[in-house]
Amino acid sequence: MSFTEERFGGHPAAEFLHSVSEGASKVAETSLWSLPDADVADLVVMAARARAQIEAIELRLVGETDGRGVPAREAAPSTQAWLRGRLKLAPGVAAGRARLATALSRLPVTQEALSEGRISAAHAGVIAEVVAELPPEAPLVPPGDGDDTQPRGVRERAEAHLVECATQFDPHQLRRLGQRILEVVDPDAADAREGEKLAEQEKRTYRRRELRFSDDGRGTVYLKGRFDVESAAVLCRAIDPLARPRPSADGAPDLRGAGCRLADALTEMSRRALVSGGPPRQGGEVPQLVITIDYAKLRDEVGVGVLDTGEALSPGTVRRLACDAQIIPAILGGDSVPLDLGRGERLCTPAQRPALIIRDKGCAFPGCDRPPQWCQAHHITHWVNGGATI
Repeated sequence: MSFTEERFGGHPAAEFLHSVSEGASKVAETSLWSLPDADVADLVVMAARARAQIEAIELRLVGETDGRGVPAREAAPSTQAWLRGRLKLAPGVAAGRARLATALSRLPVTQEALSEGRISAAHAGVIAEVVAELPPEAPLVPPGDGDDTQPRGVRERAEAHLVECATQFDPHQLRRLGQRILEVVDPDAADAREGEKLAEQEKRTYRRRELRFSDDGRGTVYLKGRFDVESAAVLCRAIDPLARPRPSADGAPDLRGAGCRLADALTEMSRRALVSGGPPRQGGEVPQLVITIDYAKLRDEVGVGVLDTGEALSPGTVRRLACDAQIIPAILGGDSVPLDLGRGERLCTPAQRPALIIRDKGCAFPGCDRPPQWCQAHHITHWVNGGATI
C-alpha cells in the first residue's frame, strides 16, 4: 500500500500533490544547461501554469478547511491565524489567501480559469476585489428572454469579462481595466455610479492629505506625505521634466536612481520657483494637466474625466478645473485616435503632445509602461519615408 493510499485513502488530490512533490525533488537534482533556449523559455511558462494550478488546489483546500470549522476546533481565532501557524505566513499573506479562498467559492469562472492555469492567483485576487465592489447582483436580461447561456447579472458579466482580460494583461493592468468594468457590463449606470464614487473618494483623500518633514538628527530629513489624485498629478507634472536621466557634460550616464532624480527635481523646482517663479518646460511647453472627457458629458455635467496617467476625476472636479483651464478640443475617431493632425511639421509640436497623450497614454513601444511625460515623440514610419508627424 502506498503512502497516499494509507494516509489519504488514495484520494486524487493527495496522489497528485505527492507526485508533484516527488517530481519537484527530481527536477531540483537535474541540470538544465543542456536544454535549448526555446525549451527553457517554454518551461518557464509551463512552470507558471503549474504553479497557478497548485495554488487553485491550495485555495480550494483552504476554503474546505474554513467551511468545516477546522481552525476553530484547533483553537485558532480565525482561518487567517490558522494559516499563519500552519504555513508560517506573514499576516498580510495569510489574510489574502483566506479572503481569496472565500471569494472563489462565489466566482466559478475565475476558479475554473485558475484551476486550468490560464490565470494566476494574483489575477484571481484582482478579479475578486473588483467584482466585490460592483453594485448588488441585478439581472441585465429579463428571465426567459435572450440567450439562456449568457450570464444574467452584473457581477457574472464582469467576472467573465475580467477572466478573459486576465489571459491578456498582467494583474496591475487588469486592476486598471477593472476600474472601468461597469462601463462594459452596464454602460447606462456606469457614469452616474462612478461619478458618485469618485466624488466621495476625492472628499476622503482630500481630507487625508498631508506633508511632513522629519529630521533624523544625522543630516537627513525625511519627507513623507500623501495627496489626492489631482494634487499628486499637479506635483508630478511640475517635477517630471526635471527628473529625466541626464548624462554629465563628458557623456557619462546618469547613475541616479528614479527616487534620487525625483528628490533632486523637487528641490530644483522649488529653487526655480523662489528665484523666478517659472516652471521648467517639457516637450516645448509649460507642463499641463491633460484631462480627457466627452464634451457633451462635460456640458451636461455627467461625465467622468480621465487624467493622462489613467486616474479618474469626478464630474465636479473636472468642471472646477475647466473653469480656468485652457481647453484644447481633440476630435477622436472610433478607436479614440486623434484625427486631422496632418503632416505640417517634421518634429512633434507642443500642440501635438496632448494628442499623443490622449491616443497612446504612455510609451507605445510593446511592453513599455513609461508614463507619457517621460516619452519622446517619434515617427512610426520615418519622416524621410513619408511618415506623418503623429
